Amino acid sequence: MKISCITTSVALAAALCSPSAAQAPLDFTLDYAASQYTWSGTTSLGPIVGNPSNQFGISGNFMLEISGGSWAIAGGEFKPGGVAIVSPDLSGKIPNTFSWLPPLAIIDITNMTLEFTTPSFGIALDGSYATSVITTILSGTLTVTPLVGSTTSTDLTGMSAGAQPLSGTISSASGGTFMTSPQVSTFSFTDPGSGMSATMTLTGTLEGDNDCQTTSNYCSANPNTTGLPAHISASGSTSIYANNLTLECSNLPKNKFGYFLFAPATGFIPNFGGSSGNLCLSGKVVRFSKDVMYSGSAQAVSYSPDMTNLPSGTVWGIGETQYFQYWTRDVGTSNTSEGLAVTFCP
Repeated sequence: MKISCITTSVALAAALCSPSAAQAPLDFTLDYAASQYTWSGTTSLGPIVGNPSNQFGISGNFMLEISGGSWAIAGGEFKPGGVAIVSPDLSGKIPNTFSWLPPLAIIDITNMTLEFTTPSFGIALDGSYATSVITTILSGTLTVTPLVGSTTSTDLTGMSAGAQPLSGTISSASGGTFMTSPQVSTFSFTDPGSGMSATMTLTGTLEGDNDCQTTSNYCSANPNTTGLPAHISASGSTSIYANNLTLECSNLPKNKFGYFLFAPATGFIPNFGGSSGNLCLSGKVVRFSKDVMYSGSAQAVSYSPDMTNLPSGTVWGIGETQYFQYWTRDVGTSNTSEGLAVTFCP
């Protein structure tokens, strides 16, 4: 397979030959039912117990960058950008030494959100990994209501737990990528009103998945001589490791040649280079110039690019989105399909 630069217009002649190969973090959705936690705490006045419960779950998302290697998933790194939402709010109390008296203090943490980050780490063939994680509080308010004295509120934004061991598994299947790991975070704080010092430990399971098997059409295509706009789609898998993506285009003029284009960004140039079609790509636009398609009487084409053999060492990165179009000759002119966005899985 060979790819060469498009040179059919001034705008395209300025494009470079190699597409972007940058990896992008995958957005994992947290499974609230599976991501259940308990908290425990102690203070300089005594232990903290649930008021009434010490259980909670987390929803939202986390960002995980994944790299491939000799197998589908060989390395990873939890990146900034995720927001894990704690619910319900955390409420505890410090029991009085004399059980018939009110608690020494009520401790509430409300509107708490978290972010998980790690250094880069290796992932074994069986999907297991081990690293360290830093848990940062993105938002949250600590309210302490003592038995004697005034209630105080402290903004916890930016507070981080010290690095804690993190190990678990990351696996990839046809439906996407799945991660599960036991997780512990310990935070320390001091109440400015009473001077009370405290630690709170969150213990549970961090579990989420990313459904990166996504393709979607965008931009608009003009009708060709069939009276319809050409339509681009994809079948197979967006998994780079599986390498069985198939690009398809239908509603094409009968018995006409054409080829697929791709680029790392969207764009819109109407009637580019004298064409009757719109160019919906920008950045480093390239074409499969040696893999020319023929629409025949079916007025349709399909093509399976070899993702292991892109030119000059170029790769489509895990989590990266590439944008595709089909260009076709037409009677006295040329035309294009609409665009197709494809996000790649491990």
